Amino acid sequence: MFWNKRKKEDALAAIEEEKTLKARAAEIELRRKIDLHYGRHNFSSNANYAEFCFYGCFDETFNIEGSYWQSNCDGTELFKIIDSLKIEYNKELIFNTYADEKNQSVEVFHGSLDEQVFAFFDLQKIGTDQNGMFFFGLSCLKTDERRVHEDLLELYRKLDTTSTFTFKYSGGELYNKVFRSYFYFYENVYNEDKRQLHHHNLRTPDGEGI
Repeated sequence: MFWNKRKKEDALAAIEEEKTLKARAAEIELRRKIDLHYGRHNFSSNANYAEFCFYGCFDETFNIEGSYWQSNCDGTELFKIIDSLKIEYNKELIFNTYADEKNQSVEVFHGSLDEQVFAFFDLQKIGTDQNGMFFFGLSCLKTDERRVHEDLLELYRKLDTTSTFTFKYSGGELYNKVFRSYFYFYENVYNEDKRQLHHHNLRTPDGEGI
């Protein structure tokens, strides 16, 4: 009787251990898929990049026609800065995603020459937000930092509805959300039916775009 009970307990323990191992393996496979820099341990090259970010009123930043928001912008300033970094973007996608109340996604447009040069549009809508805010981030090479910094500040000074303008060297919040997304964006709980971070213009090893 005792040995039968022991064998049953051992069998159940083995089943649970197998389930745990399978769950860990599945999580690792998911992280490999989601984290663009999965397994990377040397981050010294991040010192070659600068990050900028701020919240702005969408209608004011892009001078949306028919909006009640008054704007000192002509609506092209931000896109000209992005263009100068050779980042291809989809203006229609950005505007349609923002207009869709159910779409809470982040759209990341990577540079054609360097994936760590990117524009980050967080188009999440918050019910209590009466100012129509969006979060914008930009990562560029340190060699472009001074020019980009000046251009962004010129735009920022035109805006009446903003958050604090932040600037950082060496792979900060933006880098982690974009390249180590499983933890820093999805917080270790990935659900494809919920808020997503979408990458655009990434290149595969054979040079094909995805």
